[in-house]
Amino acid sequence: VKYTKVWASQRARYNEELVLNQLSTGLKSQVLSHLFKDTMEGVPFFRGCDDTFLSAVLCAMQPILYAPTEIIIQKGQCELAMYILCQGRAGLLNAETGGIDVEFNKGAYFGEIALFFKVPRTATIVATSFCDAFKLNNEPFEAVMNQYPKMKKKVNQLAESMFTERMVCVNCGEKGHTGAVCTELGKHL
Repeated sequence: VKYTKVWASQRARYNEELVLNQLSTGLKSQVLSHLFKDTMEGVPFFRGCDDTFLSAVLCAMQPILYAPTEIIIQKGQCELAMYILCQGRAGLLNAETGGIDVEFNKGAYFGEIALFFKVPRTATIVATSFCDAFKLNNEPFEAVMNQYPKMKKKVNQLAESMFTERMVCVNCGEKGHTGAVCTELGKHL
């Protein structure tokens, strides 16, 4: 029964996608903004951004559906994308116990560290129910950012300040930077 409901809602969504793809870019961005602006503003580095920038980011996103127990992000993977959860639940998988350490609900986002800092995934995220999400890949995101230099600067500064506080280098164990930019890189080999 659950599968049938999800299939029916996704079928309707694909029809929506078909309709959206037939709209002009301007009209498509207006529709997406109306539907998902609140969700986007729930993501701290998009909060308070220019409406035209948010619309362009929304147009660059790819809708995606996950089934329960499906892995959304795999720790160590080098995919440069982030996800915003529109419906459903996902969780941070504990590799040792196989349990869920943190649960994410509608409006949650994850994968942003890989998107902004181009580093391998730091955690595994799994769907704990049917999940309807937006995926934001690096290439379309960078293209949008390059069209809006002021927003790019604002978003990157906010992302950097948010993440340098919680990043821990895999090379030296220090907080505030990643292994890719570590000055200790190669000294421990």
